[in-house]
Amino acid sequence: MKQIIKESGRVVCLSGLLMLSTAYASSDIVEYGEWGAPENLGTVVNTTKRDGCQYVSKDGLSLYLASDRDTGSDMDLYVAERSSTDEPFGAPVALNINAAGADDVCPALSHDGHVLYFATAREGGCGDRDIWMTRRYDKRDNFNWSEPVHLGCTVNSAKVDQGPSYYEDRYNKYIVFSSNRPSNDSRFAGHDIYKMQLFDDGTPDESTVEIIEELSTMANDHRPFIRKDGLEVVFDSNRQGSGQNDLYSASRKSRKEPFSVPLHLINLRSTGQDVRAVMNRDGTELYFTSNREGTTGSIDVWVSKREKERDHSKGRDD
Repeated sequence: MKQIIKESGRVVCLSGLLMLSTAYASSDIVEYGEWGAPENLGTVVNTTKRDGCQYVSKDGLSLYLASDRDTGSDMDLYVAERSSTDEPFGAPVALNINAAGADDVCPALSHDGHVLYFATAREGGCGDRDIWMTRRYDKRDNFNWSEPVHLGCTVNSAKVDQGPSYYEDRYNKYIVFSSNRPSNDSRFAGHDIYKMQLFDDGTPDESTVEIIEELSTMANDHRPFIRKDGLEVVFDSNRQGSGQNDLYSASRKSRKEPFSVPLHLINLRSTGQDVRAVMNRDGTELYFTSNREGTTGSIDVWVSKREKERDHSKGRDD
């Protein structure tokens, strides 16, 4: 049974864990059911080492992830494939763009599948972990990526820049990411959530880097992912004050509006660290990284599922 309450002029749906303005019609309050019990992706995808910081392709047939399964130390990028979304993913295979000792992590595809963004501490960066990009001609070929290109030291900083995720609306393309670069605003500290616009070729417009204020706090706010329709964002944060990273979600009525106050996804919370949440194309599956009970190694890839209860919109720009 769903529980819907009014709180400070807003409507909170505790089952779907979405916070929406009261301007919604009652039939639009709940679009999705609640997230189900997380399931470990199993020992074909996960190992006794570190496996996580994953991203699922638009067609749901490729799962990109980072792992130290072959090195035992630094993380490399891998992809697990399947021929149908009804089947489990196969064993992950290393990409052709990994750099020894660099910790290559958190891959994210553009919507057209031709560009891959990821974070790495390889040589040629601005100081710490930075965001890089690589291209492929054939979007069905997971193993023929071009030489990675650094996004520059305006997009990146001398601090940690990581967790990139691609998003586009009717007018612009964006990368959202997290960074612990210094802020001149006393409301923010630690890691905060940023966005930047992209040119048509996927390269960054360096003049557009800005913090997403409604998602950032004095705590550490990490690795954002915006659902394809632009109306929901998920990320991880330790804003509860325990030092533990948990998953959060926020929503908005249209792509031009700011996101609502983020809600703690308490039904996905564990006693471990839960980080880097990404959704599949229609928002019914949430893949995330965790060391919760049942994890095979240090960290594993998990998935939670929910039902779409009402498909009222593909996302609005006004």
